[in-house]
Amino acid sequence: KSMFLIADPGNQIPYFENFASFPPANWEIRNPDGLTKWEHSQDIFDPSSMNNQNPFLSKSASYNNFSAAVKGAEDYIISANINLFNESKPVLYFYVAYADPASGSDTLRIDISSDCGDSFTPTSYKKGGSDLATTIGTSNFFKPQSLGDWRLDSLDLSAYIGGNIKIR
Repeated sequence: KSMFLIADPGNQIPYFENFASFPPANWEIRNPDGLTKWEHSQDIFDPSSMNNQNPFLSKSASYNNFSAAVKGAEDYIISANINLFNESKPVLYFYVAYADPASGSDTLRIDISSDCGDSFTPTSYKKGGSDLATTIGTSNFFKPQSLGDWRLDSLDLSAYIGGNIKIR
């Protein structure tokens, strides 16, 4: 699973984050329960096995809900400001990898803030269980092992043209 503080002009798009460092500069992790949180996953799989396709997928933000102490908790990774002032068709593209566990399921929801992160509004992107799954379910801890474990998803950001946003 993956995602994105004082008002500033925002990052111009196209904006790209490869999670080489974690959290990325000007990003924030919010962990209200103080337990399981978003983490940096390195060497997700061997990039040489991808035949030079999407080599940036060797690192990601991940959330290990398999061994989470509290089920149903919400934790957030929040982007830096993103400037949509001069954009005509902004779209968020992101890769997700998820195996629906035998007991329960997780949900990935994308929220947007247009007030520097003071409040967030849910978008149309909310997937869980088999809708979120990118590979067959497992009763074991899941870690993506190949490019086939990932799916490219997107979210239209046109409703936010003309402002700065944060993505959560």
